[in-house]
Amino acid sequence: MSRPTESQDLVAVIPAAGSATRVSDLPFSKCLYPLPVQEAHGIAIHTPLGRLLYSLQRAGADRALMVTRRERSDLIDYVANHPIAEAFPIAHVITSPTPSVPHSILRAVPFMERADVILAYPDIVFEPMSLPELLIARMEESGADVMLALVPTDRPDRCDTVELDDGNRVVRISVKSHSGLPEAWILAVWNSRFTEFLIDYVGARNASSDSNTNELQVSEAFVAAQRAGLSLLVERFPNGRFLDLGTPDALATASHFLSARRGPGWLSVPSS
Repeated sequence: MSRPTESQDLVAVIPAAGSATRVSDLPFSKCLYPLPVQEAHGIAIHTPLGRLLYSLQRAGADRALMVTRRERSDLIDYVANHPIAEAFPIAHVITSPTPSVPHSILRAVPFMERADVILAYPDIVFEPMSLPELLIARMEESGADVMLALVPTDRPDRCDTVELDDGNRVVRISVKSHSGLPEAWILAVWNSRFTEFLIDYVGARNASSDSNTNELQVSEAFVAAQRAGLSLLVERFPNGRFLDLGTPDALATASHFLSARRGPGWLSVPSS
């Protein structure tokens, strides 16, 4: 996808500074988990991170910032040796452990230069791979401050589900709860207005009495921004699907996820 030359720069922010405690026995970063895919020429091995980088590049991101820790050297080596690095600028923002994803995102702010941001998690595999491209296009059309990609889920306890009113406006976002809500957000795009809001919001949270009790969630910041007057919109993808590789049982089904269905928006991905 080629984005208009007059549009704002778009930076992909990929938070990868977590400790992966739910799959702590894995000897490498879970976003490098091998995913066998049946291609025309035979079986190809992909990785969640490799697929994501390819998808973000094709969507028109100008560069990617991976926020990670120094001990995640396998991620640094993987990106350095991946063919996509020859055409897609990817930088590592090395940080000490952070208390939350919003804190990790803020580590990348000095390198954003007031760009628009697409937030994507390296351990979530999604289809169609054109989701970032479609979400970015919808964001540019709408003029929203924040746009979320909603995909059906049957495991609301493992994701952030979104409740909408009759006008598709966000009413609430439930974080990993038994909400029964049928859709979760898995990608987000926002402009510099939300980045500035997030800086202030995290700063206020750090100074509050809640800073040492409840982990700050990105979804919480989205809802707070909406209450503060920023526009928060969603784009629903009823035919989309995703797999969060954050648990052992999800990893056990990962090898079947990509071979199960190839619907509209499938992209041919070079082997990772």
